[in-house]
Amino acid sequence: AITTLLVYGFIYYTSSGKAIRACTDNRFAALTIGLNDKHLYALSFAVAGGILGVTGCLFSLLIDISPQLGPQLTLLSFTIVIIGGLNNQAGSLLGGIIIGVAEAYTAFYGQSSLK
Repeated sequence: AITTLLVYGFIYYTSSGKAIRACTDNRFAALTIGLNDKHLYALSFAVAGGILGVTGCLFSLLIDISPQLGPQLTLLSFTIVIIGGLNNQAGSLLGGIIIGVAEAYTAFYGQSSLK
């Protein structure tokens, strides 16, 4: 929750975050007003890498990490983002909560392999 709030604050309340959103919305207009798109792409990649590092550290506390876990989590993450919306951080958070609750109820009331 803290990481989500920090990323939200960065994207919506800092000049770098606003520049990233401007470049995402309309790259040509962002270049026209003088934004360096290569720098913004690198910054976005660095922020995503930081989020990935925090997520990996927190996730490793819950389950054992193995190479076979990648495809399962990729499909789950894709499903969550599609449910929440591709350009909506709050919607993705809500999509993750919906999928998590659905998996928990399925595992509790049915077979855990069905989740």
